[in-house]
Amino acid sequence: MAFGIGSFGVSAYVAEAAGDVFISAHDELDTKHEELFFVVQGHATFTVAGETIEAPAGTFVYVRDPALARGATAREPGTTLLAVGGEPGKAYAVSDWERRYVDNG
Repeated sequence: MAFGIGSFGVSAYVAEAAGDVFISAHDELDTKHEELFFVVQGHATFTVAGETIEAPAGTFVYVRDPALARGATAREPGTTLLAVGGEPGKAYAVSDWERRYVDNG
């Protein structure tokens, strides 16, 4: 909980190079999280349930169903992505993945 937010999870990513993977392909079945992504600057390519979504700066991508696989890659250096997620109706709890990422990041 690097930001001290307890009602939802929020992360930010900045790509050093085109082709950087922001979000590895995954689902949220273990956490039941829905996720909202916002491309702050640059351009990202999302894949959601096998569908490719081109997302230039200013684009929101919302994935409601935790079972859908999702991932994102930067198309430009400096692409900045904001990710917000949580389980509807529940207070946010840091997942094991997030804890490992922060501890090893």
